[in-house]
Amino acid sequence: MLIINMEGMIAGALIGGIYFMLSLVFPGMEYPVKYSSVAALFLIIGTVADTLGYQPRIYYAKFKLVGIVLTILGVFMFLGVAGFILAFIVSAICLTLWNRNRENKAFLHAQSSFEKYLANQEQDPHARKRLLLEALFQNVWLQKKPEFFLHNDKVLNALISDVGITRNEDELHYLHFVRDTLQEQQVQTKRTWKLKNIEKVKFALTQSLDNQGIGRFRPAA
Repeated sequence: MLIINMEGMIAGALIGGIYFMLSLVFPGMEYPVKYSSVAALFLIIGTVADTLGYQPRIYYAKFKLVGIVLTILGVFMFLGVAGFILAFIVSAICLTLWNRNRENKAFLHAQSSFEKYLANQEQDPHARKRLLLEALFQNVWLQKKPEFFLHNDKVLNALISDVGITRNEDELHYLHFVRDTLQEQQVQTKRTWKLKNIEKVKFALTQSLDNQGIGRFRPAA
């Protein structure tokens, strides 16, 4: 993997440009202010990019995460242990709220795609299959909600049983495996978990559509 992806290069150039402008407007900035400015720019630009569906990264770390880490380290350096603990708690709360909001939006999007499929708004077999792929929901915040299972179970059953959708034997076997895995996972007693194999089956079936020259499915941000 590249040290920084293309989106990261663009976001990094934007951060560098804004920081340069700040240096011109406020030439007397001292070290704590300069450090705080860089951390805030990473956090703000990274959050805006994620909201718009982009993922600027340094290795596997999103710019937003880099901003959070820089902010926490900065608070620790300038305010001591008490400030570090406070910054960590505030960051954890903000990250929790952001991820819950992201998950709720993704689930609404998945439900909307399945409703379009049920309403037969798409007659083309490839378009119907794409709607079902888009309707598969992958949780991001490890919440255990029965409605997640029920929704994905209905979507997987449609992918398996819809006679208007082309599936080869390997796809059918994998769809059955994913559905069985989710049903087993549903009865587990763990309070937190991540839905298994949903992103994998999305990717696998999307590749199948791509190989047929069909447009690639893009999951919701």
